[in-house]
Amino acid sequence: MALRYIDTNFFKSPFVRGLKAPLKTLYIFIICDCSGAGIWSKDLDVAGLYIGEKISEKDFEYFIKMGKAVDLKNGRYFFPDFILHQYPNGLSEKNPAQKNFIHELKNYNLLDNDLQIIKTLQRPFQGSLVMVKEEVMEEVMVNTSSAREKISVEKTDFDIALDGWLDMRKRKKKPATERAIKMALSKLQELATDDEPLKIKILNQSEFHGWTDLYQLKPEIQKQQPTGGKGIEDALFAYEQMKK
Repeated sequence: MALRYIDTNFFKSPFVRGLKAPLKTLYIFIICDCSGAGIWSKDLDVAGLYIGEKISEKDFEYFIKMGKAVDLKNGRYFFPDFILHQYPNGLSEKNPAQKNFIHELKNYNLLDNDLQIIKTLQRPFQGSLVMVKEEVMEEVMVNTSSAREKISVEKTDFDIALDGWLDMRKRKKKPATERAIKMALSKLQELATDDEPLKIKILNQSEFHGWTDLYQLKPEIQKQQPTGGKGIEDALFAYEQMKK
């Protein structure tokens, strides 16, 4: 019987907290049922029998939409967070127990030459950070028995805002370390709890002002709720009132 790990912040993460109860249970089941390479052969009927909940295809698609599952076709899905949690020290071909997993991941072109996961998503999930490129749309290359195929994965508004703030820090020659990113995500949680739109505004505020730290949203910014051209006019009017 293989042993699996679950992050102590699993239920505290914004992603897991936002899941409906059946999907939380399904996520845990997948962690226990997938291969050592984090690849799961989807069978929602069997999963439903084990967890005692009926899961629809539409429900499962939420994992794909959020970048937690990458469709490898033929009913198989890769869960990149699994690798990061189960092998926190990274993968090594010198480890006999990992050789088969590494081979499986390489077959799907999910690892680079340094045995790092490639072209997957970064989510605001403490302890679950993955490098991504700057494009809003990522294309994940996978091998199937017939041909190589492209899978497009879209970043969320939060991802874009976080990337913008991190890029600004790089331009100021104060890049954030992985520990700093984790601390920033924790601070966002303190400032905005589970209000993702507010978190995005806080990130945009710091990027706009060139701040390397995150602060509570200023009242005048928080009140601005632009709706097209009229929203811009209201913002300008509020600015003029402040100057008087």
